[in-house]
Amino acid sequence: MDYYKILKLDKSCTDDTIKSAYRKLALKYHPDKNQTLEAQENFTLIAEAYDVLSDPQKRAVYDNYGYDGLKRGVPGRDGYEGYHGGYCFHKDANKIFYDFFGGDNPFSDFFIPDKGDKWNTENIDENEKDINENGIEKVMFGRKFGGLHGMKKTMNGIMKIKKNPPLEKELEITLEQLYNGAIKCVKIERKILNEDGMTTSLETKKLTINIKKGYKEGTKIIFPNLGDQSPDTFPADIVFILKEKPHEIFKRKGNDLYYHVNVSLLKALTGTVVEIKTLDNRLLRVPVNEIICPNYKKEVPNEGMPISKTPNKKGSLFITFTLEFPTYFSENQKSLIKQAFENKPNKTQTAQE
Repeated sequence: MDYYKILKLDKSCTDDTIKSAYRKLALKYHPDKNQTLEAQENFTLIAEAYDVLSDPQKRAVYDNYGYDGLKRGVPGRDGYEGYHGGYCFHKDANKIFYDFFGGDNPFSDFFIPDKGDKWNTENIDENEKDINENGIEKVMFGRKFGGLHGMKKTMNGIMKIKKNPPLEKELEITLEQLYNGAIKCVKIERKILNEDGMTTSLETKKLTINIKKGYKEGTKIIFPNLGDQSPDTFPADIVFILKEKPHEIFKRKGNDLYYHVNVSLLKALTGTVVEIKTLDNRLLRVPVNEIICPNYKKEVPNEGMPISKTPNKKGSLFITFTLEFPTYFSENQKSLIKQAFENKPNKTQTAQE
């Protein structure tokens, strides 16, 4: 690996030149400015090159013995030894970036929020810190990049990364949580590299998931690069896929809600008021003055699910009906019903009423 080439420098460069080159390239390829995978790889490579060339001891070893000498250790009389067992970059590229800038924010709109074997989910308080999100069907939370794990050299000498496939986990969410929004806490256990860059240990990490109003089943919430770390692969993304739990009362279709009610023949013919407890605990009273016939449904605008892109707007609530017919009429009741149907009101009577 040619660290000078990565920073676009020659071997005679000064410390100030190294700093200037890192500053320029790190700002160019930082994931908050350039979100492609290639930029992410370059950002990590630039951090490693700066980590070596800005350290006089590491740079001297690299200049004299090359990348292999740096990695294995300075050769002595008994072979490779003397350089702390060799060098392996396993630092956080973002930490190097922020240490370089002294903790200052180089971008005016910067926001960096802070295979799990164990997955524990629990609700946490709504006031807990919100996590930034971008997009609806694919929501990206957080940015945390590790070291040069999984880099492979191609024939032209360019280092390419091998990334593990995403670790996907279904996350069950109630319809109430999708309607009102919610925050979920998920604990994962993953392997992280130790200081030697080769062995691993277990880390328990808490992930905070912000469920926005109106999210749909199948929405993917992605935590980049938080899978197991290893010396020869880049950590996988952890992906939570929302799974809607069946509701006892409502059925969701897109942004609309459906509510079913049984109604007597009397109410179907003379009118009724349907009382519904909504998903945000309101009592909704819906008057139905039309004659309820088979396949009739009553639409209540703006009482469906919030629309995630415009959460101040909602879909519709549709009320469907099953007619309950009486099992017995006396002869007198039958006669009265017959008279009622035979005595059809004319338009004048209807207008007067």
